[in-house]
Amino acid sequence: MNRTRLAPLFTALALAGACAVARADYPTETFQGAQASNASVPAGPIAGTGFELVAGTAWIAPANTLSHGNVLDLASGWYASTFDNGANLGFTTVQTISTFDLLAGYTYSLTFDYSRQAFSAGNGPFDTSLIASLGSFSQTFYDVVGFYYGEDWQSATLTWTQSLTQLGQHIVFTASGPAGYSGMDIDNVAMAGLPPITAPVPEPETWAMMLAGLAMVGRLARRRRA
Repeated sequence: MNRTRLAPLFTALALAGACAVARADYPTETFQGAQASNASVPAGPIAGTGFELVAGTAWIAPANTLSHGNVLDLASGWYASTFDNGANLGFTTVQTISTFDLLAGYTYSLTFDYSRQAFSAGNGPFDTSLIASLGSFSQTFYDVVGFYYGEDWQSATLTWTQSLTQLGQHIVFTASGPAGYSGMDIDNVAMAGLPPITAPVPEPETWAMMLAGLAMVGRLARRRRA
């Protein structure tokens, strides 16, 4: 049997493989579609972005470095409307409007840029932190902010293999800090998901395509013998 007559089988198997390895991607959010302003954004979806404000105080601010345009500024400490004197903590939480289905065995990668806030009403240093999370996975980044400190943009790549399937999860960022004027900026948020080395069992529709390809090859072989 020649390669030409094997083509239907190769096509069917290729389609089956494509269906068996789903990806979970999030286009890079640069916040360039939002209007920069000194006014805080209202709770809910942030206009021109794929994020929403869950709690606290946030702005769309122009970064002071040439490599960054608009960024999402998350208030903490005294800047945040959530500041609690008893707990000595103020925080802001934002999350993606989109949700993600995290599948057991898949490897996920969340990337973003972050920096301490570019300004402060006091000299500092004021402690601040940023928690990035998706489903049960999270990581915390610590920094200090102050009037003379300026931005310190860094890139983060968080990679993990999902142990349990978790459906409908948001990418969540929370900036928090004690008494003092502080905050954290984020930019260029993106996510990608890769299947496990052993692909999941194909869906029924995938098996149907594979069987159709095999049947076509069988018919061609019988026709040749006839």
